Amino acid sequence: MAGQAQAILAIRQAIMKAIGTPQLSIVIVNYGSWPDVISQTEVIQASRPFQAGQLELIVVDNHSPGGPPPDRPQMHGLTWLDLPDNGGFAAGVNAGWQSAKAGWLLLLNPDVNITANLLSQVLALLDETHASHPPKTDIGIIGIGLTNPDGSRQPSVGAFPSALRGLMELFLPRTRRRYQIVSPQNFGPVDWVTGAFFLVRTELMQQLNGFDQDYFLYFEETDFCHRARLRGWRTGFEPDLSVCHQKPLQNRAVSPMIRLWTRHSRLVYFRKNRPWLEFRIMLAVVRIESAIKARLARFGLGLYPAGLWIAIHQLTSRFLEGTEPRGTLARDWAWQVVQSFPENCPNRN
Repeated sequence: MAGQAQAILAIRQAIMKAIGTPQLSIVIVNYGSWPDVISQTEVIQASRPFQAGQLELIVVDNHSPGGPPPDRPQMHGLTWLDLPDNGGFAAGVNAGWQSAKAGWLLLLNPDVNITANLLSQVLALLDETHASHPPKTDIGIIGIGLTNPDGSRQPSVGAFPSALRGLMELFLPRTRRRYQIVSPQNFGPVDWVTGAFFLVRTELMQQLNGFDQDYFLYFEETDFCHRARLRGWRTGFEPDLSVCHQKPLQNRAVSPMIRLWTRHSRLVYFRKNRPWLEFRIMLAVVRIESAIKARLARFGLGLYPAGLWIAIHQLTSRFLEGTEPRGTLARDWAWQVVQSFPENCPNRN
């Protein structure tokens, strides 16, 4: 049976090559990270899988300030999609996968250090998924290990959020929130994998109508993995492959804008995916947190101005009323909040 699976895989690959269909479509969503994107593009273009037609590359620009560089490369297998508005990460992903030709997609952050050898290993992993006995036909999403620039392990898988986990995370350092402390040692199912390096079947994207654009930024991949689980798909993690992720959120300073979006997206996730009681508990947690931190900020304590926490407290009231902003309205809400801060306010941007 294993030999038969290998023969079917070889025939499938020959047909795809004959009709010019790539095995993998790489989608990079960019906002203001042109140097990283151009560097990634050069590595991918020079790789043997790209030159052999096994890969296509789609770069989606979410209306970056200043526009695209005039000298960006142009060639067969490379598509540039310049969106007229920044609709958020989910909107960029959806624009990208809808232009893809391959049966598998790789959603890739601009700050991930990709190598030609890794791309060949990823294709081999996808081949193994099809050729294994029995075939892993229910694996719809695959993540791999991530490392920090110093070579240390970076968390890349997590359990689905819950009210209990949310309460526990209040007492954990940022580097340990959301993620599992210990990643699996062998290929196997997990709840969700990070969107920095996110392999997903195009068929599954079609079934779920892509990423949910109610999230402007953050929690999109967690929501997607949860919806996939409800449809009978599994998310797999391959620890034998890893890549360097240079600037994960948990390792860098969080601007007021990002802080607003993370709180907003967490509440959207709980409204959509958790029982009513858990949603109300998480709302209460965020309300209490924002009230306490607003008071502390008035005495000069904390990283953010009191106005940020007041805005988050007001946001929880809108969630209670069912009038919370979603998608680009959440983007505009966060921008208006930050613009209301005094010009000399620390950490304004």
